[in-house]
Amino acid sequence: MNNAAKIGFGDWLMNRYLSWQVSTKSRYKTHSAFANYLGVEKEDILNWLNYKSEPEDGELLMKLADKLGPDLYVHLRKRPPNVQK
Repeated sequence: MNNAAKIGFGDWLMNRYLSWQVSTKSRYKTHSAFANYLGVEKEDILNWLNYKSEPEDGELLMKLADKLGPDLYVHLRKRPPNVQK
């Protein structure tokens, strides 16, 4: 197992959240603002960060991977979709 897969989704997402906080110029760096940036509900973010649930929907996963990076699939232990060129 590679080292990336050893980090759970909640911890990986927290790292992405913290990176987003540093990179954004917005003064609003809350969970709600992060959820808005990702196009999800604040409750989803909180559930994912606290390991209560994980995103499942294929379209949502693609949207999240577009914003957070394709290693999202590694941390969710899912196969990325086949992208046709």
